[in-house]
Amino acid sequence: MFGKPVRRGAKVTGGGPQGTPGDATVRKHQLSLRETRNLPFSEDFHEYSTISGIEHIYGELQANPSLKKVETTIVLPPEQITPNLEKRTREAIQRYCLARSREVGQSERALRWRALRALAIALALFVAYVFVEWRLQGSELPVFKFVVEGLDILIWVALWFPLDALFFGLLSYDINSDSYKRASQMQLKIEPA
Repeated sequence: MFGKPVRRGAKVTGGGPQGTPGDATVRKHQLSLRETRNLPFSEDFHEYSTISGIEHIYGELQANPSLKKVETTIVLPPEQITPNLEKRTREAIQRYCLARSREVGQSERALRWRALRALAIALALFVAYVFVEWRLQGSELPVFKFVVEGLDILIWVALWFPLDALFFGLLSYDINSDSYKRASQMQLKIEPA
């Protein structure tokens, strides 16, 4: 609708040391959108110039889970501001965030499936390990001790991914989904440049 977004002089305030002290629930953004090539050689290039404005805000929310409210002001040339633009932009952001949240949910379900499948394989290996260790328990041969130690390591390696994914990986997907939900609820204003 406006070409490639360029956040020129984006101001991020609130949330502690960067802005108002003690205001950890509000983050304010001011984004200037204009058509231009956003290259690292341009003076308009900033550390957040490689992603869209909504993804920049999402990243801020993801990095700061305590932020509950976001206020964003988009500054446009007056000729690009049309009636109902603010409402249409807000609705578009909500649709985008809903779609991205659903993608996150799909990725979460895929990770859960892979983790449970890997856990089933690891548990089967664990049962085999217990059986082999039980059979070799009285053996004094060094070869059998090396086999048991090798199986010890194999079991831990096999259990690592599924347990990590189930306990920590799935939690990150919840944080991602929540960040999109908060981004979709941001207060939005469009002002002329």
